[in-house]
Amino acid sequence: MAPRNKFTREEMIEAALRVVQKKGSSALTARAIADELGVSTQPIFTCFNTMEEAQKEVRIAAKKRYRSYVSEGLQAQIPFFAFGMQYIKFAKEEPELYRLLFLENGPDGTGKAMEEMEYSQSLIRESLEKIYRLDAETADRYFRDMWLVVHSLATLIVTEGCPYSEKEIGQILTGFSVSLCKAIKEIPGFAEGCGIQRTDRKRRRAGSLLTYVLKENNLPLYEQVYQYIKADILNGVLKPGEKLPSKRTFANHNGISTITIQNAYDQLISEGYIYTIPKKGYYVADIAKMAKLKGQPKLTLDIRLPKEPQEYRIDLSNNRVNPDHFPFSVWAKLSREIIAAKSRELMEPSSTGGIYELRSAIAEHLKSFRGMLVDPDQIIIGAGTEYLYGLLVQLLGTDLEYCIENPGYRKLAQIYSRYKINCKYANMDESGITVDELQRTRADIAHICPNHHFPTGITMPANRRYEVLAWANEGKERYIIEDDYDSEFRTNGKPLPTLFGIDTCGKVIYMNTFSKSLTPTIRISYMILPVHLANRFYRELSFYSCTVSNFEQYTLASFISKGYFEKHINRMRLYYSRQRKQLLEELESSRLMKTCEIRENESGLHFLIRLDTGLSEEEIKEKLKKRGIRLQAVSDYYVPSDKSREHYFIINYSNIDVKLAREGFDQIYECLSGNRYKKLIE
Repeated sequence: MAPRNKFTREEMIEAALRVVQKKGSSALTARAIADELGVSTQPIFTCFNTMEEAQKEVRIAAKKRYRSYVSEGLQAQIPFFAFGMQYIKFAKEEPELYRLLFLENGPDGTGKAMEEMEYSQSLIRESLEKIYRLDAETADRYFRDMWLVVHSLATLIVTEGCPYSEKEIGQILTGFSVSLCKAIKEIPGFAEGCGIQRTDRKRRRAGSLLTYVLKENNLPLYEQVYQYIKADILNGVLKPGEKLPSKRTFANHNGISTITIQNAYDQLISEGYIYTIPKKGYYVADIAKMAKLKGQPKLTLDIRLPKEPQEYRIDLSNNRVNPDHFPFSVWAKLSREIIAAKSRELMEPSSTGGIYELRSAIAEHLKSFRGMLVDPDQIIIGAGTEYLYGLLVQLLGTDLEYCIENPGYRKLAQIYSRYKINCKYANMDESGITVDELQRTRADIAHICPNHHFPTGITMPANRRYEVLAWANEGKERYIIEDDYDSEFRTNGKPLPTLFGIDTCGKVIYMNTFSKSLTPTIRISYMILPVHLANRFYRELSFYSCTVSNFEQYTLASFISKGYFEKHINRMRLYYSRQRKQLLEELESSRLMKTCEIRENESGLHFLIRLDTGLSEEEIKEKLKKRGIRLQAVSDYYVPSDKSREHYFIINYSNIDVKLAREGFDQIYECLSGNRYKKLIE
């Protein structure tokens, strides 16, 4: 078996990039990358088939680095000038990457400098057109000529050493830009586009008129004037302290209304480009200080997003709901009805707990389905149980001891930890969580799944439920959070009574979600609080707004109250029952049953299997991963890992192709038996 890489492909590419940065592209070898990471060369060739592939990835990474410099320049007040300075800065700070991108041929034998010039040109063109009022062709010519100067200076820095300081380089670029402007000045409309009449400096400072060519297009006249004046200020045509024409004089000279000039001046004042002195007029502000301000918004390319989950050809532990069974037609019909009937209500904010119609519909459903008597005002609607857990922590307090089942839902500990709560883990026996474990952890709040525990599938018997309730009644601040996430899908018999339903002392907080019964993407969950906690919630946390849109709430309320939800549950219960039966038949008839034991309790959407093998769980999962098969171990949910529960794996049938599952079972057997892999289904 090939050794497992401890470095990702991205980390290896970063290491290769560092090699090039330090020593140049000619030094990029497998050995150099391995030395940078402190490993042998073997993992390098598990990531890259050839060094040509590695070189290509480094070139892509270098281009990304260069374009981050370009992006920063584009956020400046004068983008085309800032781009040139950023280009030179990249050459100075990353000389070897500059060589790689602009002075060396690419893998296809061609140079890439012109390609990047065209890329940058397309980004700069718009700013040139706006500031100088150039057409696209002239703007491209201006950029080309400026880029040749910039590229020459950058290359001089990298190859021979440039004797000029950053300030001197800025002066060179400014001087060349002015000369270039003068060279193309005779283009029709350009002189006016630059913003002034061709008058001498002295006359302008005495208050000469400004002449602009205004166009009839979708851009309002005041905005055109604003852009012209702003461009003149940024380019130094209008100097700090220079007086602008009065509104009336300016308007009459350009044949527009004084309101247009007023709006343009107001916008310039609000952005700090000009200022006004009462009874004296308008003056150009000193923007030098503005240019030095820190924290200018800029585009960054350094955001590291979480990795997307690996896709598997056969996922035997996938707990997602099959989207094909969502009642789209009914939902669409009800949505249209809600829009027509409740247009006003849709625009009004709902109460903290959610709209009353939905809370009332949920209460009626729980009464008929679970025998629970609930006041709608006890129900709090939220966008997912994760959000509701956060509300509960704020309601109950962070000074209490919280415990969760071991094994259990791993995300719970992550959520509680964000509120600085150190969760305790209470071990379980064959009947669920025990009172002895609750007392050992000194818990105040116990989060449990009594009706179909995940991942073990345990359903807590009645005697244990009363024992846990008795424990909660022993302390004033003790509460049980009952997570009833998939209670609708018990295949045999009636659903067992909830802890909330048999609690008479207000010690149980009931949680449920529509993620399993409908679809996770609706993101509607609810909790039911005991009366005294509901009063505390509305007293202390009513400033929160409900996080579920009115549209979804009203639609779901109608879906439940009109009987569609009950029909959907009945249909899905039948489907899952058949799915479970077919999957078990496939498993029992497969070769895997020679080394497999089934553990199931006829509830929920998953069951467990135990594999009889000398291989470790990690070896099993790694072998299956190479074949595109995912199998989740129960031990992954223990803290710490429980060796006595090794070789127990989760089989989820909510969204699985039974035929593919049969292939998966046979391939698991081959992995365990050491047989050579053979494709069973073409």
